[in-house]
Amino acid sequence: PRKYPDEFRSRAVALVRAGQTVTKTADDLGYQFVSVRLVKQDRINRGEIPGLSTAESRELPKAKLRI
Repeated sequence: PRKYPDEFRSRAVALVRAGQTVTKTADDLGYQFVSVRLVKQDRINRGEIPGLSTAESRELPKAKLRI
């Protein structure tokens, strides 16, 4: 999967959290598609919904190697 630039990620999440649709956000930012997963991951990172945070996801492979 393609990694979004940090600036894009922050702007896209802010627009969707403000009530704009994912499709409109993609159009406004000049992308063909904004991943719904991007917005969902932000909600997980904020503790709004359960799931594996970005920090935990990055740590998991390192922990597996230690085990």
